[in-house]
Amino acid sequence: MGINKGRLFTLALIVLFALALTSCSPKNEADVTEETSSTAAISESSSVETESISITEAEDSDDGPANTIGGTPGNIANNSFWGFQGNKLYYKANYDLGILNLETGELKKIENGGGNYIQVLGNYVYNSGLMGLGQIDLQTGEIKTIASDSAIYINAVDGWLYYINTKDGNTVYRVKMNGENREKLSDLVDVEHLVYYDGQLYFNRYWNAWDFYKMNTDGTNLVMLQEQWIEFFIIHDGWIYVVDLNTEPNGIYRYDVNGGNRTLLTEAYGDFMNICGDYLFFQNSDDGYKLYKVPLSGGAIEKVLDMNINYIHAYGDYLYFFNPEDPDYRVHRMHYDSNIPEPLNMPDAIE
Repeated sequence: MGINKGRLFTLALIVLFALALTSCSPKNEADVTEETSSTAAISESSSVETESISITEAEDSDDGPANTIGGTPGNIANNSFWGFQGNKLYYKANYDLGILNLETGELKKIENGGGNYIQVLGNYVYNSGLMGLGQIDLQTGEIKTIASDSAIYINAVDGWLYYINTKDGNTVYRVKMNGENREKLSDLVDVEHLVYYDGQLYFNRYWNAWDFYKMNTDGTNLVMLQEQWIEFFIIHDGWIYVVDLNTEPNGIYRYDVNGGNRTLLTEAYGDFMNICGDYLFFQNSDDGYKLYKVPLSGGAIEKVLDMNINYIHAYGDYLYFFNPEDPDYRVHRMHYDSNIPEPLNMPDAIE
């Protein structure tokens, strides 16, 4: 069984992140609302004010409630290219941390705060930057290195950061947010995705078998949920959704967090999927990696966009994704009940 083009593209991006050392919303995240005027404000063609962020502008009092976790399981599984909190989207703008106001379109930045696998938790952003696993204070602009590890698939929750350390064979680590008590949680190597959900860590392993596991957050009680060929998974509302290339027929299955009550949703599948509204949105490898959706309760699949997409993020009522065929590789946003995406003004360089 071969690896499809989307998988090769994904692995290539992960390698680049390591060399650089660089569903909908989580609980208590505010839903993002939008009027027609704000749609125009954040689209690529709009005129947007840009400025270097000051220490008092990092988080306004009316931004909305702070997150209780750094990102949703669905967004983390899609590489956490963008972090969300209140009415803000956080992204890597070259070496800087870019901050886009989703209501007004205003852009700001924190210099040298750029990084990948973004988590936003209260007054802090956590990401994987040039110096390793970093913390950016949104109030002061101060940047700290928590650990020199090359961290991917960061999960920020309950005072801890859980991540895959590519400097140590892609094994699972954790460290407190203050930099203390760094430890390896498992000797299993080649971990591909890592997601925290409801007090457990879920992960799969690549190349050798794509086995799928869960364990406690201290590394104890390691359980294999499925042996072989779970290429991609997300977790939502007590259910695990997996791309299963071992079971016949291949496709997207769902089962509970203990591996029971298994159901086939669709025989179509791709390398990326996420949940928004009452639908699972996925990249369909059988149709040029176009965007499709299927009801969470099961049923017929439906093509949403005649567009190649990847890295599907969800926040509020909106999907965010890349179009790899776009020569500018822009981020697009689309309401989950629509089929009209809009490119966002998220420049790599913010003056």
